[in-house]
Amino acid sequence: MIIKYFLPFFCSCFLLFTQTVLSQNLRTADSISVLFSMDNYKDMSLLKKAEEQYLKCIKKDSLNLHAIYNLAILYHNLAAYYNNQTTKRNTPKNLLRIKKSKLWSKKAKPYFKTAVRLDPQLKDFLEHASIKLD
Repeated sequence: MIIKYFLPFFCSCFLLFTQTVLSQNLRTADSISVLFSMDNYKDMSLLKKAEEQYLKCIKKDSLNLHAIYNLAILYHNLAAYYNNQTTKRNTPKNLLRIKKSKLWSKKAKPYFKTAVRLDPQLKDFLEHASIKLD
């Protein structure tokens, strides 16, 4: 009899706790992501921290559009950073930047595709921003 009354209370407390943890992870990741995007690319540990927080959120809620989309943006911005650092010279350093840019871009695509699947309106926005999903 006690379990009958206790179970709904327990479930609602667990749900509230889960939502709180998810929102804390998202706030942390968003804050780090903003710091990272403010031309602070020399500190790659910020990227790693933001990536970890977004991945924690996605692991707990695989349909969390906010975390999925922002992780894709984080990867995309890193790809753009390396792409913008390249020059036309064929040096080993330049080839490495091109390789890193392609790697991060490739890493972003599945998250962009998932975000579009969850919110189809994003497709037009991404196309307008010249982000290819193919």
